[in-house]
Amino acid sequence: MIPTTTNTFSLRATFLRLLAVAFAAAPLSGCRLPWVPCPDSVTNQAVQDHLTLINGLDPAYLNQMDVPPSPDDPNLSADDRPALKAESQPVGNAALQQLEIKLEDARLAAISGNLDLRVELVNPAIAEEVVSEERGAFEKTFQLGSSWQRTDDPSSPPDTTYNVISPSVNVPLTSGGQVQVGYDFNRNEPNTPLNSTQVKSGAGLSLTQPLLRGFGYNVNTAPIQIACLAQGIASANAKLKAISVAAEVERAYWNLWSAHKLLEIARQQKELAEKQIPIAKRLVEAEVLSAAEIIRAESGSLSRDNAVISAETEVRIAGRELKRIMQKADLPVNGPTLLTPLTEPNPTALKFDRPSVTQAAIDNRMELLQIRLEVFQNWITQEVQRNSQLPRLDLLAQIKGLGLDKDLGGSLDDLSRGKHGDGLVGLTLQVPLSGNISAQARVRQAELNYWLLQIRQQQQTVAVEQQVHNSIDRVEQNWRRVQATHVASEAARKTYEAEARLNSEGERTTTEVLLVLSNLADAQSSEIAAITEFQITKVDLAEATGTVLGFAHIHWNPCEGISGYQEMSELKR
Repeated sequence: MIPTTTNTFSLRATFLRLLAVAFAAAPLSGCRLPWVPCPDSVTNQAVQDHLTLINGLDPAYLNQMDVPPSPDDPNLSADDRPALKAESQPVGNAALQQLEIKLEDARLAAISGNLDLRVELVNPAIAEEVVSEERGAFEKTFQLGSSWQRTDDPSSPPDTTYNVISPSVNVPLTSGGQVQVGYDFNRNEPNTPLNSTQVKSGAGLSLTQPLLRGFGYNVNTAPIQIACLAQGIASANAKLKAISVAAEVERAYWNLWSAHKLLEIARQQKELAEKQIPIAKRLVEAEVLSAAEIIRAESGSLSRDNAVISAETEVRIAGRELKRIMQKADLPVNGPTLLTPLTEPNPTALKFDRPSVTQAAIDNRMELLQIRLEVFQNWITQEVQRNSQLPRLDLLAQIKGLGLDKDLGGSLDDLSRGKHGDGLVGLTLQVPLSGNISAQARVRQAELNYWLLQIRQQQQTVAVEQQVHNSIDRVEQNWRRVQATHVASEAARKTYEAEARLNSEGERTTTEVLLVLSNLADAQSSEIAAITEFQITKVDLAEATGTVLGFAHIHWNPCEGISGYQEMSELKR
């Protein structure tokens, strides 16, 4: 320390100068927690929007192409209309409740109620509390010291009683220092017949500030910045889970649609097979065919009951899977309600601008955003560790006004005149003699972690690009399957209708008709499977680009997922 004593005339001026320094340092302090924000580069609006907005896959580089007519097209003639739809019937027990549901409703229910997602949403809330904890490091504190002491030293009579009270306010600075404003009251009462009580009052200000190691806003707010980035990583992970749940519910929805369509085909097969029985009886009565045709027709009808039963079971299973993902309170998995999809697929060809789709994936994928935030965390850590390599040089400045009298009032009056006081300015230097080995090691660790993150980022980018191109290939492949199976289904339908007409004229047997009827069922089932796979691969492509399928955006707040935790905490109280 290098102490400097101030005289009486400059004491008041020095006191005023230090007050000015304290007020100038106030913006650097944690006097008001809103003055200690996360860095703009961490929580700017673009990043916040990126974390709370799930974009729809509606880029300008996707263009619709001409497609075959829909089975429901009113312009089609009766001969050209595909026989894909049978009359809608309830599944199994007709008394069971049927609930029609749209894809948007299923997606919304899953995002708001899925338990796996709600578990994941707790992490951003925890990370937010960590940010608040780190900001609390700059909270002002009030300190009060009080002591009573009695001395009876035979070498220095008389015995004396000391009463000391010293309140103070400590203000941490984001520059790394600390300002302390305090007052102390000291009452000395010697045990003598004379009234020689002395009351000494002191009010002062002290400033401690690192000048090298530990100096600077970025260094001292680094824990807050890192906590903010960790909150961003947790939010990105929650958004990733939300996209995964949205994709999962869409896959389950199209599987449910497929199960319903396959049930319609099975019932249509049953209905058409039953129509063969009266035709066979008429042909037998006309002695065109043998009596065995009736048995074959009845057998063909009965053999299709198994397909209907299996299809009904698949509808229940697919509906139960959708309920599991949605997890709505009024639609329990074990409930009797049967779900019927209202949203129809849109088998439309898409033309892809692959570089643009790939760039959209790189921009939207939360895995890449997480790595970028980790890189930023590492950069902050490197800056802190490089600062820790510097020597320690601390500035200490103190000024204190004093007042002395026989009572407190006189002591304060003497203090207010500013006639007496102490002042001190000093520097403390600390230099590691071996080059600060530990700090250098920490810097090297941070640099190695940076290179590791760069490698991970490159690996993840390559994986995303591969996933996007694979998804595009599958979408294009399944579109070709939709076209091919549509043509095959139409051919099978026309073949059946032709064979059925010949059968009614006695030129084809029931066995031949039932065979082409089975071929029709296979062709129709293949078309349904192709359409379903086409829809699911579009969902896979949307997930690969970090979006959801559709033209709408989903706005959400990850921290809303802790409402259940808050309710549980209130119940515990």
